[in-house]
Formats: sequence, structure tokens, C-alpha cells
Amino acid sequence: MNDRDKTKDQLINELAELRKQFEEIKAVASKYKQSEILFKAQCDLGISLSLIHELKETLRLCIDSAISISGMDCGGVYLVDDSGNLDMAFHIGLPPAFVKSSSHYDADSASARLVMTGNPIYSKHHELGISLDKTREKEHLKAIAVVPVLHKDKVIACLNIASHTVDEVPDYARTALEAIASQIGNSIIRSKMEEALKQSEAQYRNLIEQSNDAIYLLYDNKFEIINRRFTEMFGYTKTETNAPDFDFKQLLAPESISIINERIRRDKKGQKLKPVYEFTAIDKEENRLICETSVTYVDYKGGKATQGILRDITGRKKAEEQIKVSLKEKELLIRELYHRTKNNMQVISAMLTLQSSYANDENTLSMFKEMQNRIQSMALVHQKLYQSQNLSSINIKEYINDLAALSMQSYKTSTNEISLILNIDNIFLSIDTAIPCGLILNELISNSLKYAFPDKAKGEIRIHFHKTKRGDIELELSDNGVGFPDNFDLRHSKTLGLQSIFAIVEHQLQGKIKYETKNGTVCRIKFKESLADLTD
Repeated sequence: MNDRDKTKDQLINELAELRKQFEEIKAVASKYKQSEILFKAQCDLGISLSLIHELKETLRLCIDSAISISGMDCGGVYLVDDSGNLDMAFHIGLPPAFVKSSSHYDADSASARLVMTGNPIYSKHHELGISLDKTREKEHLKAIAVVPVLHKDKVIACLNIASHTVDEVPDYARTALEAIASQIGNSIIRSKMEEALKQSEAQYRNLIEQSNDAIYLLYDNKFEIINRRFTEMFGYTKTETNAPDFDFKQLLAPESISIINERIRRDKKGQKLKPVYEFTAIDKEENRLICETSVTYVDYKGGKATQGILRDITGRKKAEEQIKVSLKEKELLIRELYHRTKNNMQVISAMLTLQSSYANDENTLSMFKEMQNRIQSMALVHQKLYQSQNLSSINIKEYINDLAALSMQSYKTSTNEISLILNIDNIFLSIDTAIPCGLILNELISNSLKYAFPDKAKGEIRIHFHKTKRGDIELELSDNGVGFPDNFDLRHSKTLGLQSIFAIVEHQLQGKIKYETKNGTVCRIKFKESLADLTD
């Protein structure tokens, strides 16, 4: 059938169908055009946002774009604080009175609760379900879009777009508005991060500037950073240190240049360097400064930079030298004191020897000898201190060895007759403890040599001197001689030597003493050494 054969009604129907198809094509083309416009607007917005960092300018661009895309005529962005309150950050197209009445919403208000659901709302203004005050009623807003801005599922802001003329938000614009809300969220987070970074940098700069140490960052022989203290120490400003003819080695004393060169050489070889070291510097006025520096190497501008902290220790070094000189002088004086004390005691001993030559009986001679032995035990302590590296304590092992040898020599006892067995820890005692110990040992050794082995009988004397795990000192002297007679009361003995042993142990050393007289004699003494360091 050709067109001539068609009836009028058929032609009318086909024309209507063609018109319908044309309208559908036109609608598709319109939607395509709208999509193209929306896509271009969002791309333009994204490019614009990438070029700015100020939050208010960002919000202005986003609201402008949202109004343009949606065909609305006003809008604003609210920021949500930590308590859930809403505060208007920026707006376009709203009169001052409306802004004043709508600039803040408490967290428990209907408007805030509506936003905090996190769901976008597209509605007529009077159908939002919230009461409107007179100012907002007089504004006669019609369509409104409330689009929460989310970050990690948390509402951080809200985009509000409204119209005084349009009855509803166009469907095609809704996805675009939500995309813009997402861009607002990214901008807010970026702005907060940048603000936090700025605050951190400001605090860091303030910390550097207020530091009492000089701080610098050296890159390619130029000082990228120097603080106030650096300028105070060396007298140079940053401009001066970065002048073309300035080399940072100008700050080094000649003898310190080799130190720095060696560190540079070792660093290039990848060797591990001590981060803290000392060197001598020279300031702008050619004054010499002794500096202590802590250095780290950091990545910077694609290369390696030296980051350092400098401290002027010139005053400290001078004080240390003065203290060393003073200590040396005091050490010499103390050694001289010990030496003279020992010599004076030897003079006293010599006088006793001279005086004993006038004695006619054995008891008197014995008394002189015992007195000499006591003086020699004290003189030996001062001799050991005079010879010691440590002027406050002596090695008790060396002291007891020499003291025992002096006692054997004093009583003209041969080691073939009496064996002396020593088991002594390597302990250091203070002079306040060593002298009482020496007097006690002198009396104990003398008693054994005089009374334990009558008629030149052979035997042995054992001396043990130890420090316990609890820090107590244990002294034990034993012999295998004849021992004391039965029922002999040692504590109430009238012998000066025995009386002095109890007095020294219990009153001077605040210790305990115990005697046993089976199979010879055993004397055990225990006390605390609290006046000196004890080291094995």
C-alpha cells in the first residue's frame, strides 16, 4: 500500500506516532544535553577547587555551582561542630535578617536532627516538618534541598539549596548536588588537615625559635634554616650565611675542619657515625666556642641535608677544667696528709721502740710491742690510701695480706712454724671501716701467735673475709691451737686486747661477735659496711 491508498485516519495516526517519537528523541537529547552540562559543570568545579585552598572561597564556588546546576537561586553551607551544633559558614542569595535567624542550630533542634540522619531531602520548604519563625516564613522559599556532607559515615556539614520561584528540585540535579556535597566534604577535610598542618608547623617553628640551642638545616653548603639562638651564638644572619662567598666551614676552628671532613668522608662511604660530638667553632668576631652538636641526616629536596642542634659548652668546659685542677690539688693535699700521718705514726712507733730499750721486764716489753703493732696497723691503712688510686677506700685483701705479714714479722714467727691461710674477697672499705678492722685483726692475730701455740708448736691460722649476698661483711679468724681454758669469760677478760675487740665490734662497727673454743679458737664477726662502696 502506498501513501495514496492510506486513509486520512491512518495518516493522522502515523503523524501522531512520528510526533511522539520526535518528542522522545527530543527528551533524550535534552537529558543528554543536561548530563553534558552537569558533567562539564562538575569538571569545571573540580578544576577550580584544585586551584584554591581557602575554605570560604571553596564554599562559594560549590554553592555557585549548585545553584547554577539546579536552577535554584540561593543556598548555604552549615558546618557541624564536635557537639553536633550547626553553624552557617557561607551563603549566597539570602537576606541578612534570614541569615541572622538561621545562622545557628543547636544539636537538639529539629533542623539539626533532620541533618544528622545523613539522608538527603528534596522537598517543599513548608513540608520539611519543622516549625518556621516569622522571618523564615516571610522569605517564602519554595523548593529546598538538604544534602548532608559525610566523611567516614559521619555528618560533618550540610549543603542547603533553595528557590523562591521553583516548586521542586529537578530530578536531574539531585545526583549533581550530592556530588557537590561530596566535594565540599573533601574540601572541609583538606582544609582541616591544612589548618592542623599550619598549626603544627607554627608550633614547630616557634619551638625552634625559642630553643636555647642553636638549630640549623644545612643543604648544599647553604643554611636553609637557622634559629634565633644560632644568630646569637655566631653573629651571622641567614642572609649572611647564604651569601655566595660564605662557606659554612668559616664557622669552624682550623683544628675542627679535619673532624668535619672525616665525618663527611665516612658518611659518603655509608659508615655509621656517632650522632653527638664536640668541635671548636669561631663566631663572626673570631671568638672561639666549644660546641656540642647532635646531627642527623635527612632527605631534603631530592638530596641529603644535615640537621643539627648546637650547644655552646665553652663555659661548662672551663668549669670542668677548673674542677679538675681543684680536684688534683685536693688529691695532692689528701695524699700528703696520709703520707704525713703514716710518717708521724712511724715516728711514734720508733719512739716506743727506743723507750722499750729501757724496760727491764718482759711484761713491759710486751706492752710496748703490742702498742707498736696497733700503731703499725693504723699506719698501714694510711700508707695504702696514699698509694691507692681511690683516696676514700682501700683494697682489704691487700691490706690484710700486709698486716698479717707485719704481725708474723713482729713476733718473729716463721711460716715453717705457723701456716697463714687467707681467703679474702676483693672488697674495698672506707678508712672509717678499714682502721677498726685492722685493729681487730691485729689483736686476734697477736693473741693466736702469743697463746695458741705454746713451746713453738706448729699450727695454722685461717682468716676469712667475705661480703654476703645481703651486703654484710663477715670476718672469721680461727686457729687450731690449744684454745682458751674452760670457763674462761672472754667478754669480761681484763686483757686490754680482748676488751678492745668487743668495744670496736659492738660500738664502732655496730656489729656482732661470737667466739668458739673447741679444737682451737674461732672468732666470727659480722657487721655492715655503710660508709663506702663495696665492689667485688
